Amino acid sequence: MTKKTIGTIFLIIASILTIYIVYRIAINPISWSKFKGFITGKAGLNWSILIIVFYSLILAPIFFMYKFGLKWTKLLQRTELKN
Repeated sequence: MTKKTIGTIFLIIASILTIYIVYRIAINPISWSKFKGFITGKAGLNWSILIIVFYSLILAPIFFMYKFGLKWTKLLQRTELKN
C-alpha cells in the first residue's frame, strides 16, 4: 500500500514538474531563438554539451519519477484478453 501511495505522489509531482517546464519554455519569447541557435550549431560544441548535460540533470529525476510511479501503482501491467 505504501508503494502505491508513493507511486501516486511521484506521478503527481512528475506531472506538475513536466507542465511547469513546458509552460516556462512556451512563455519565454527568447527560447525559440536560443533553440534554433542550439540546433544550427551557432552556440558552439562546448556550450551545446553543457546545455544537454544541464537538461539531462533536470529531466532524469522526472523520468525516474514516472518510471517508478507507473511501476509501483501497477498502471503498466499488461492485461490479457480472454476469449
